[in-house]
Amino acid sequence: MNLWNCRFSVTTSKKFRNPDASCDSNSANRRSRGSELAPIEIGEPGSGQVRLRQTAAGLNYIDVYHRTGYYSQPLPFIPGLEGAGTVEAVGQDVRGVKVGDRVAYAGPAGGYSEVRLIEADRLVRLPDAISFDQAAAMMLQGMTLRC
Repeated sequence: MNLWNCRFSVTTSKKFRNPDASCDSNSANRRSRGSELAPIEIGEPGSGQVRLRQTAAGLNYIDVYHRTGYYSQPLPFIPGLEGAGTVEAVGQDVRGVKVGDRVAYAGPAGGYSEVRLIEADRLVRLPDAISFDQAAAMMLQGMTLRC
């Protein structure tokens, strides 16, 4: 199985993905410790955060660089710098998004997880005309200036 067959993936070392990792819901919220997968419990959002149920993750050159180790990351590490999904819970002091909102973001890392905590000020609410897949693919590219 590879990233192209799996909306969410798991990295297990600085250079290679575990070929035994599957796309089931139990594998998506795990971090690696060397070549060992460890489950992560996602709690309630803190002040200024939301809990996001990921629906789509973008794939960019930097994600490939992270996955291959070209840009090494400290472990444990969940790759993916952009994504889109639905807000499941909202922490204190959050303005502009509410439970049920469809949102997208670019950064920080963690876009390959199914559920994550993220700062609410990183999120952009999505209009109905933009799908999760479109939103996840456009956020980082949309910020890239081409001359």
